[in-house]
Amino acid sequence: MSRPTVRIFHHMARTGGTLICKCLGSMQGVILLSEIHPAFVHMFNPLAQATRWFNLFSEQQAQEFAESTPSFSQVIATINERCDASDLKLVIRDWSHIDFTGTPFVQKPSYRFALCDALQANFEIINICSVRHPIDQYLSLNALNIMQGHLNIDNYIHGYWQFARKCLETGFIRYEDFTHQPDSTLQTLCTRLRLEFDPGYTQRWRQYQTITGDTVNTSNRIEEIRPSTPRAVDPRLLDHCAANPYYHEALQMLGYIHPSQ
Repeated sequence: MSRPTVRIFHHMARTGGTLICKCLGSMQGVILLSEIHPAFVHMFNPLAQATRWFNLFSEQQAQEFAESTPSFSQVIATINERCDASDLKLVIRDWSHIDFTGTPFVQKPSYRFALCDALQANFEIINICSVRHPIDQYLSLNALNIMQGHLNIDNYIHGYWQFARKCLETGFIRYEDFTHQPDSTLQTLCTRLRLEFDPGYTQRWRQYQTITGDTVNTSNRIEEIRPSTPRAVDPRLLDHCAANPYYHEALQMLGYIHPSQ
């Protein structure tokens, strides 16, 4: 008996994942659960999202199901069955930050896709990653209030390198390519996830609200998909990154170059 298929989209924090997922979730026939991690369902609960965002369960059905204490895999399987019954495609946006950066939620990341580990016994997993240049990502991540005093640059780079290694296994898209050519990049994403590309997303993504990670100072003000304005980078940060071998290996794996000062 064949296993059901689950589609997973991985990305680290501050790499444009919320914007990309708004576009993907806006496509016809897609149900997108956002920032799901098996160890953090108390923060982002897949059953609650399936119920309140997409009406796949009534509140009573969800409560009764939760009271039966299903495993994480059973929850995803039941959500997936509801999607299949309505000819909908389930996509899970992984909360990859936990596994590759961690801070301030966990101190020692696993450097594994915990979501895949939790589901691989019962599902055929189709997954792909998205990335952003490590310096741009670091600057954006380090600017968050929640990260103040927590984000060590060398630990961040090591986690980024670990994620880049995973990208070579799954395939990946780059945020920079998405901002320059959103349609073709999303077509690549859909092809990998075995989804039908829906060009109508362009008319709907701005109003898409069933999402997490939509911070006040970024995504909810974006009205146009365009390249980010370059940030000023402290030369000391550039020098520090340039001295880190994990940084250079990650750049090479993902097709990036070190910015000139």
